[in-house]
Amino acid sequence: MPVLSPLWGITVALLLATVCVALQKLPHIISKLVFAPLNLQSFYIIDGCKLLGGVLCGMSWVIFNLSMQFSWQLDHTHWREPTRIHLQVESLAESDDLRTRLDGCLTQAPTSWQIPNRACPLKVRVYWYADERPKVRAGETWSFVARLKPSAATLNPGLFDYQKYLARHRIRLLGSVTEGKKLSSARALSVAAMRQHAFEALEQERDELGYAGLILALGLGERQWLTTEQWDTLRRTGLSHVVAISGLHLSLVFTFCILLLKRCVSVRWLSKWSYFHRHSELLNRVRKILIFASGFALAFFYAALAGFPITTLRALILILVVGFAMLSREHSGMLKIWFYAVLLILWLDPLAYLDTGFWLSICAVLSIFVWHWRERVASSQNLVRKWQILWRFEVMLLIMLLPVSILFFQGIAWLAPVTNVLLIPVFTALLIPITLISIVASWFWPQLANTLWWLLDKVYQAMFSVLDRVAAAEFAWFEVWDPFWGWWLFASVLCCYLPFRFKYKVAVFVTLVIFAALYALNKSSSAFAIHVLDVGQGNAIVIEQGGRSAVIDTGPAYHTGYSAGASTVIPFLKRRGLILDWGVVSHQHLDHSGGQAALQEAFPNALWLDNNNAAQGCYFGQHWRWQEVTVRVLAPLPGPRFGQNNDSCVISVEYQNQRVLLPGDSGYINELRLYGRYQDMLKHDILLVSHHGSKRSSQPEFLDAVAPDIAVVSRGFANQFGMPNQEVLARYANRNIDFYDTGRHGQVSLLFKENEWQVRLARPLENTPWFHQLPAE
Repeated sequence: MPVLSPLWGITVALLLATVCVALQKLPHIISKLVFAPLNLQSFYIIDGCKLLGGVLCGMSWVIFNLSMQFSWQLDHTHWREPTRIHLQVESLAESDDLRTRLDGCLTQAPTSWQIPNRACPLKVRVYWYADERPKVRAGETWSFVARLKPSAATLNPGLFDYQKYLARHRIRLLGSVTEGKKLSSARALSVAAMRQHAFEALEQERDELGYAGLILALGLGERQWLTTEQWDTLRRTGLSHVVAISGLHLSLVFTFCILLLKRCVSVRWLSKWSYFHRHSELLNRVRKILIFASGFALAFFYAALAGFPITTLRALILILVVGFAMLSREHSGMLKIWFYAVLLILWLDPLAYLDTGFWLSICAVLSIFVWHWRERVASSQNLVRKWQILWRFEVMLLIMLLPVSILFFQGIAWLAPVTNVLLIPVFTALLIPITLISIVASWFWPQLANTLWWLLDKVYQAMFSVLDRVAAAEFAWFEVWDPFWGWWLFASVLCCYLPFRFKYKVAVFVTLVIFAALYALNKSSSAFAIHVLDVGQGNAIVIEQGGRSAVIDTGPAYHTGYSAGASTVIPFLKRRGLILDWGVVSHQHLDHSGGQAALQEAFPNALWLDNNNAAQGCYFGQHWRWQEVTVRVLAPLPGPRFGQNNDSCVISVEYQNQRVLLPGDSGYINELRLYGRYQDMLKHDILLVSHHGSKRSSQPEFLDAVAPDIAVVSRGFANQFGMPNQEVLARYANRNIDFYDTGRHGQVSLLFKENEWQVRLARPLENTPWFHQLPAE
């Protein structure tokens, strides 16, 4: 984004605010003189100007905040260079056998960096890879030797947007550390020290507790110990929200405290004395304020235990707004209070709209308003009627959140109303209070904390023995990868609640059905497409034709459990509605073969070829017909072997005289052998750049023989190997070959339509959102 002076943004905001106030105070006679000759109603003009001024003030405020947070950039000459920095650790360290992940504030760096002069100038995320490394605690300040680069991530449309996540949490730099020295410890009574003490106490009992991850998530807001199976169970049963300390938890704690204090603190006995009787109204008002303050203090304490994540701060703001409206006897409608809360959240945190939880929260609150409009619970109603209304509310909540659920989670948990009605009371009355008591007890009475953790573990064990079976059912989770169907289903159900006559509701529903049919008929897959997925430093290519697909290479996998096959390739295939027929792994390096296991599990009927399997190996001369596509294996060539890279399976794909060459990690030896073998027959329209654009690839003779119109390189942004090499880039530029780069452009899709190639980039050169933009390398 362009670098803007912070003073410019706040100056414009103040100027517009002044204009709005002046318009509001405009005397009636002046408004008559100004607007009467134009035959305009003055109050419409004034209200419109105030609205426009408010919008412009908001835009200026956002620009000001973005300028303050994101105008600084690390000069490319310092990228990945070993640098001595000071880091104040903010969060609990996430550790495993091979690495530790740390988030913190960069408090000191070389003067040439010119970091901003603020309390927390820059937020940094670093990884410490070592077999033996000291324990790093929250609140400590460390001196590290680090290799840093600007925060960037892979970008594939419709999949998890990690770069937006980094921008949302204001993490500006990513990197690794090689050595470190502790400079200072956390203050004894600081929030970080208390969280760290509880974390270490629970860590000592972790081996004895099967569900320590759930206790940690519910008590301290840290989900690093949750297993994949536990996450999947919670997601499929609609309970994933209970392990993220957010508005639900703080509201439950706040409400529980309010109800308890209302019963315990009464002013009736004070009214017996004449003095208090004369001031009973004032006394009652003070009582309400004290009760609200106590409830808010307890919610604030719970948010502090969680480390004040964004979700808790948003909930605290909402509690404050609602409490202020109640204490000030403001009789505004609930919708107006909700609107004020949203405005206050966006004012204090202009980047809140980037947060998935923000949209979930405001949609859930709107659902409550709709439910309150449809159903009102009276104290005289019997228990059965109240449970019926509660059930209808849970169903409406599921319906109202359908678009958000499909847009962000690509599915619907149909059982959410059942599990929430049955288990939320358990969390409210039992699990959350016991967890809070156990965390506090870990500071003063470790034996009590251990006993309570053992009790919680037994409750979770019994709960998950049922939930695991429910989650295993196919009907528990319904995958929907196209957001259109979430909006369509939402609109269809909503029309049933509209205050229209029955015949009009039928007309609206029929219109929606016709619209859905037209959408389904017009949504045809591309005749032929090559999708080069953005998997960082690796390769993963999807060939699409006639609603079916093939995969060439599967992306990397790491010891942490990350697999590009599971996180990128499979979600992409499902989002496109593609069936995988076959795949090829060009060679056995993990940046090409890491995701194969996940794909084989997800698509057991797909056939696979590689260069290391005698039964299903790639051989020179193989060719086959797949639908309307001709596939040929050009290498490995017969003769001596020159290592894994030069033994890559080289695939040629042809569709309607359009040819695509996929050479894997071929180096200059294999490229020259291919040139010598095929000569003029090596001509292709599309080329995937060999070996991620390394210096020993893309030889001039090879490029002249292939003579592509378009070339795509798959690599990681600012990777440690310096790929693509500058000499290689010059060769493509000198030949006027259109060059695309997944490290900079994200996913690159080449669609063959109407006898020409159309290029679609996840991060286009123009109109790229500010949080997806990358600095020049």
